[in-house]
Amino acid sequence: SLNFVNGETSEAVIQLSTLFLILGGVVIYREPFLAVQKLGTLLIVGGLLLFFNERLFELNSLENEQTVGVLIVVAAAITWTVYALLQKQLLKSYTPVQILSVIYAFSIAVLLPLVSPSLVFDLTPVQFSLLAFCCINTVIAYGCFAEAMSCWDASKVSAVLALAPLFTIGSLKLTVFFLPDYAFSDRLGLLSIAGAVLLVIGSILTALVPWLYQRRLQRRIDAAAAVDSLR
Repeated sequence: SLNFVNGETSEAVIQLSTLFLILGGVVIYREPFLAVQKLGTLLIVGGLLLFFNERLFELNSLENEQTVGVLIVVAAAITWTVYALLQKQLLKSYTPVQILSVIYAFSIAVLLPLVSPSLVFDLTPVQFSLLAFCCINTVIAYGCFAEAMSCWDASKVSAVLALAPLFTIGSLKLTVFFLPDYAFSDRLGLLSIAGAVLLVIGSILTALVPWLYQRRLQRRIDAAAAVDSLR
């Protein structure tokens, strides 16, 4: 998708996975869905509309490269959500390391015939460093994600994932500040920036507030139990 759209757009659209994961948790795993989560869902939808306010008409034509890129990211969000929900079920029987080991081994077997490993030696030191960072980051990120899914509900994991656009948009804007000719970063308008903010706020409301509510409720239960034990 990054061959068609910039990182800011990809990061905004991939936030659909946060919404899909929450809905999957509600429908499949019967997690609670409070009124504030419904408000957060509306903010997510509104944020996406604002973010793409200049591209809404372009979505009518699949010949547009950005539209193709957006559709690829949407497909990625759906497949990633399916992966996350299936992994949560598998974590009841297997450890995160076991699951990730099988996934990576399968990926190597499938992708190895399609790649040319010798091209790695043609990379510049900077390119090789970026590739190494991406490899290490993937292992660490998905390892942490798997551990989180084994300990938390899907909604709690989504609360953390909702913060990702802040880092992506902020880092890209910082890159543009130092490198104004950076090819893969749009100059976002105020409406688009407001949409990105709404998107993050909506994701946090949908995912983080239930965790805070459950935590407060648990404290009340513990306090009541402590009082009863003193009687």
